[in-house]
Amino acid sequence: MSRRLPTQPSLRSSKTAKDKPLRFSVRHLDTEIKQRQRAKVAARAKQRRKKRTISLTALVIASFIFVNLSNGSIQRLTQKTNTAIQQSIVKTQTALFETRQRIVDFPKVLRVKRFAQVEQISLPKEGLPVPQVLATVPLVRPQAPLATSQATGQATNQTTPIQEFPEPVSIFNITTRPVKVALQIGHLNVSEHPDELANLRQNTGGLARGVAEIDVNKTVAYIVKKQLEYYGLSVELLPATVPPNYTADVFVSIHADSSTDERRRGYKSAFALPERNTSDKLLKSLIDESFFNASGLPDDHINVSSNMTEYYAFNRSKFTHSIASETPALIIEMGYLSHKKDIVFLKDTKRPATALTEGILKFLNATGAISHLPYQPNYALQTASQ
Repeated sequence: MSRRLPTQPSLRSSKTAKDKPLRFSVRHLDTEIKQRQRAKVAARAKQRRKKRTISLTALVIASFIFVNLSNGSIQRLTQKTNTAIQQSIVKTQTALFETRQRIVDFPKVLRVKRFAQVEQISLPKEGLPVPQVLATVPLVRPQAPLATSQATGQATNQTTPIQEFPEPVSIFNITTRPVKVALQIGHLNVSEHPDELANLRQNTGGLARGVAEIDVNKTVAYIVKKQLEYYGLSVELLPATVPPNYTADVFVSIHADSSTDERRRGYKSAFALPERNTSDKLLKSLIDESFFNASGLPDDHINVSSNMTEYYAFNRSKFTHSIASETPALIIEMGYLSHKKDIVFLKDTKRPATALTEGILKFLNATGAISHLPYQPNYALQTASQ
């Protein structure tokens, strides 16, 4: 009897309990592998995203730092460039202004050159003694000045104290009679004012740009005194207080101005108003002419105040300590200490001093107190420049 071989059961058709776990295990393994693969892919993608985020963050931070540093450098470079451009513009404008000023002031430069030639002969050379007259000169008594009466038109003698003057000793003795020039140093010894001027005891003068007015006034007065004495004139320096009824051939009160407005500048002068005599106006015109020719300063006459036209030193109607009415008198403000250009002229004290000397000599020559000028002003240059 033949044996019947058992047939191989088909997996598909198998429904035994042993086949089911095998079928489920294969499927689970396949799913787990796919899940692990997906997890690896996701992890790699996440790591790439993380690296990309870190790189991008680092790039942003580096870019921010670089931009800030670059902006600082650019700003500094821009500032330096702007500063250089501004300085160049300022230098160019200054050069153009100076060139234009030279063109405008060329006639004044000619007058200053002429004035410098006058200045060279104003004083003897240093180290050389002034020639002296060997003979002893006696004292002389000048006659009292004559004043014209306005009512009758006749000359009447005025009673004035007789003063004795030694005849000036100099090779430049050009006086026709004893001549006395009075120079008042503005604000000098104001603390010694009398009671009628007590309100001026604290008025010690201006102070600007480190320069005191009293120092400029004093130095200019001493130089003028030295120059006029060399020409043979008698000069007296007066403090702020004037002796009562003081007489002289010329009286000039020397001052310098200052202002809180640093743009204000110029020279000005004034005589008494109402007019005391006919000589004040001539004295003003000649001294003004010399100052403008020597300095090139503008005319500041618009700022002449009542303190100048009613100056106590020649205000006989109000004050006892004032000069005689027949004495030609003028108060001058040589320039502004507060202005950067005026102070250059004022600190070079020989220039305003020589200008004042020239004006006084012109006035004395015009009134016949001196026989001739020691030099001849070049009026041709003055006329051509006007």
